[in-house]
Amino acid sequence: MKHYLLLFCLFVAVAVGNAQVVYVNVAATGTADGTSWENAYTDLNMAIDSADAGSTLWVAAGRYVTPDSSSFFIDREMSLYGGFAGGETSLDEADPTANETILSGDVMGNDPSGTYDTTLMADNNRVLAIIDTAETSQFMVTLDGFTIANGVITTEFPGSGSIVPYSGGGILSFAKTMVSRVRFRDNRANFGSATAFYTNTATGSTLSEVSSSDNYIDEGSAHISNGADSVSYLNSTFTGGSDTTLTGAIEYLFGTGLVIDGCSFDNYLVANRTFGACVTSLNATGILVKNSSFSNSYSDLVGGAVGFSNLSQFDVDREVNAMDCVIDNCTFTDVTAEIGAGAIWLQNTSSRISNSKITGAFAANGGGIYMLSGSEDELTYEHELLNNEFDGNNSIDGGGAALYVNDQTSYRITGNKFINNDNSGTFGGGALYIQAQADMNESAVIADNEFTGNTIGDDFGAAMRVTSIDSEIRNNTFRGNAGNTGTVFVAGGGKKFNFTNNLFIDNGKINSIISARGAGIASFLTGGEFPTALNVDSCTFQGNVVTNDDFISGGAAIYVSGGSPTLPTLNVTSSTFLGNAANDDADGAIQAVDGVEVKISDSDFSSNSTSGAGGAINITRTLLRDTAGVAVRPFSYDVNREPTLLVERSLFLNNSSALQGGAINLNSAGLTVKNSIFIGNALSAETGGSGGAIIINGSNVLGAELDNYLINNTFFDNTDGGRPAVDTIPGSTGNAVAIYQPGNTDADTNSVRLTIQNNAFFQSGVDEESLGLEFNTGDANDPVGFGELNVVSLGGNFFSSTPTPQLPITVESGEDVVDVTVDVEDIFTDPFGDFTDFPEVDLLFDDGNNPLINAGTTGPLVPELDFFRAERDDMPDIGAIEYGADRSVAVAEPIAQSGLSLEFFPNPTVDVVNIINSDPSITTFTVLVSDMQGRYVGGRQFGAARNTLNVSTLPKGAYNLSLLINGKVYSKQIVKQ
Repeated sequence: MKHYLLLFCLFVAVAVGNAQVVYVNVAATGTADGTSWENAYTDLNMAIDSADAGSTLWVAAGRYVTPDSSSFFIDREMSLYGGFAGGETSLDEADPTANETILSGDVMGNDPSGTYDTTLMADNNRVLAIIDTAETSQFMVTLDGFTIANGVITTEFPGSGSIVPYSGGGILSFAKTMVSRVRFRDNRANFGSATAFYTNTATGSTLSEVSSSDNYIDEGSAHISNGADSVSYLNSTFTGGSDTTLTGAIEYLFGTGLVIDGCSFDNYLVANRTFGACVTSLNATGILVKNSSFSNSYSDLVGGAVGFSNLSQFDVDREVNAMDCVIDNCTFTDVTAEIGAGAIWLQNTSSRISNSKITGAFAANGGGIYMLSGSEDELTYEHELLNNEFDGNNSIDGGGAALYVNDQTSYRITGNKFINNDNSGTFGGGALYIQAQADMNESAVIADNEFTGNTIGDDFGAAMRVTSIDSEIRNNTFRGNAGNTGTVFVAGGGKKFNFTNNLFIDNGKINSIISARGAGIASFLTGGEFPTALNVDSCTFQGNVVTNDDFISGGAAIYVSGGSPTLPTLNVTSSTFLGNAANDDADGAIQAVDGVEVKISDSDFSSNSTSGAGGAINITRTLLRDTAGVAVRPFSYDVNREPTLLVERSLFLNNSSALQGGAINLNSAGLTVKNSIFIGNALSAETGGSGGAIIINGSNVLGAELDNYLINNTFFDNTDGGRPAVDTIPGSTGNAVAIYQPGNTDADTNSVRLTIQNNAFFQSGVDEESLGLEFNTGDANDPVGFGELNVVSLGGNFFSSTPTPQLPITVESGEDVVDVTVDVEDIFTDPFGDFTDFPEVDLLFDDGNNPLINAGTTGPLVPELDFFRAERDDMPDIGAIEYGADRSVAVAEPIAQSGLSLEFFPNPTVDVVNIINSDPSITTFTVLVSDMQGRYVGGRQFGAARNTLNVSTLPKGAYNLSLLINGKVYSKQIVKQ
């Protein structure tokens, strides 16, 4: 405000120095020639008519009424200043608050207060008309320090023809008009009850430090501009009333350069199917709204606060970018719209909304923001949401905080906070919903946002729903959100959805909401003509929960539904899945359904659980059933495009399942697992089924021939359920891996084949078979109990327990070793986790007697790199880890330079390093320890404020710590003494 006052004073000094001052005082008793306060004009209309162009009028306190049948009229350059007591000698002595100077259109002085009465106001006039007849603006009129009141045009607009006679109850201006420190009240007109600025001659008009209240608003708002560019409203207050009106505070039509800065809008209740309760525009560009507040307002259509609309194909040759409409540093509180956009309505325009807060907004669609463009509009748009906060907003049908439905639009949504927003009805997107068109090539970047506590009902995307648009979703945190299908839901054919470095923590845990599919990510990926991919890289999924809703349920972290004719792809790399739970017969931390090509690499699955199947990963299909509930055929299954699961260099630790597949459950799909580690995965004791780590279930679909491969993996201490066979329930088998193929199929066309090579199978007991065959029991059509099934060894497999004779293995090349006398602690560095917080299966050299070292076979299936991406030599080791291989050390930022609040002491140390986490942005982090040659020697994940890293068993020397924090890698060096 000081900035504007300074400009105002400088302007006044120039004006006074070059123009004659004309004095006006209704109480003066002199000669009334305007030459001094003593001889001031008492009639303002006479003063205006008599003043030369460029004159300055000082008007003393009092009430100045228009002529009987006309308004005050100005058609030349002039400046009018009110707020004088009379007797002042300098302009800065004017005080409009103490010396109210009223320009009134109430000729008879009989207007009722607060009520529009056509009879009593029939005598009223418009207060001021300003006319510039030039084609472009030739002069400027200045008004400062007045109250403009009771300007009324009672004649109603007939519905056609010019709107000018029905405009501007307070001021009608066709010239550049500078209005400051003016109060507008009790004015009325069909269009612009307080002010109306028309045509390009009014370009540059400005209202500064004005207040507008109790104006009788009709079709065209309190303040209207039509055809004028660069109109500004600065540091002003706009207040509606307790009754509903037809429009709101400001309407801007057919212009470029609307500026609203430092204004407040409150209590506009609009009921005329209006776009924008407080501010609305049509076919306008260059809109800037900043440093302003909007509260307690309502529209019965769209835009509970503001509405900016353009008609389709408006100005098709213009350069469209996000600066078309900018809203910055504004607040929107308790604003509501009946149909859409509780706060901000945008149609056929680009936008940038930044540094703003929307709280408690509500609409049927788009609780806070609703942006819409249709197929009939061929322009391409850009939308940006930057560093805003959306808190407690609600919609019924889509986008609790923001809803974007557009055919050709790019998005950049970064740095925002979405907190406790809700979509209580259909369509989904508890916070954010983006709907695009599949045949367009636009993109969305959604980065560095926080989504906390957002919810939906029985629909999609508790935090966010994104459909049919290529999307980069990175560096976001999703915490405590809940909805039926997905915290984030993405869908569409032929698109790529890339998730990078996101955190999904404790989603799906609100008791009143059933989170059934994908508490982290849920995705419906149709195959379509072009491939569709969901890519998840460097993300963390921790403590997320799903439950069963009587449809196929699962995916506590990720749920993907696929289809044909081309299989969509789920790629997961360098990600962590920790303590996610699928309850009430839901399945898997990751669940893929109905034809998906799944690829997992360099990822950790730890302590995930399910009361269904597949504690970490479940690959299954939807079965169509007849009226009796009997499964007839899969919903979507093509034997020429069979779904597959590829797992490479991944860790599965202490995952559990109540039914089958402690880590992985596979139905009607092909499996390849390489260089991966399975430790302590288990099925529920006594009641659980087969496959402590993995179960491979074949297919009864005609023509399904499934090939599976286990190459260079390490299995240790996985356990099946120990359940005996009862009636139609098969007995448990396969502590590490179980395999099943139904026998009531066409053996010539249905088969399962498992190829194994260089795997280490270790069990605690010598009678705990690693590989097991599950029988189909109690089926009269399957008397043998299994179908066409083959297990083939290419050699190099090591078994520490006795194989079951029920599952013969055909050795096609090389040799396998069975040694039930081996001591596992002579094989691995810390298999029982005695010295670290989880078991480690790095190989011990043991004076060259380790039976896994250099004991593997070679061949095209053997991977060139091991679990740590270290190169294998010409004589590969058995298992996932190659002994003595050089491991690359990632170049990481030193933790001391990161700005994160982590302390490490003592350093040097003898036995432990204490790690103190006082950084609020860090909930969990992983520490990997390697020696100076890059060999991995230990590590664990932490989640407390005070943590202890045990290094007591390490030899003396220097060690590198790799710290995995919020998807980034940092480094720290310690010294063991």
